[in-house]
Amino acid sequence: MVLEQSPQALLPPSPFVRRFAEALKFGVALDVLDVGCCEGRNAIYIAKLGHNVIGLSNELPDLQTAKQNAESTPGIR
Repeated sequence: MVLEQSPQALLPPSPFVRRFAEALKFGVALDVLDVGCCEGRNAIYIAKLGHNVIGLSNELPDLQTAKQNAESTPGIR
């Protein structure tokens, strides 16, 4: 039996990112750089909190998937 793995963006953000995001609650949008963003799960989470996020990855397919995931996520501009 083969189970399909959920896309990274559909998984919850990493525990570290959740703790980090709690520290970002200053009431203003910050500029955040996600180095090694893969498919964007952490970048999308931080963007949904209202921050401006740039994701970097050395894998073009990951960046394309991250862009698609971000575009299909409500609340992301």
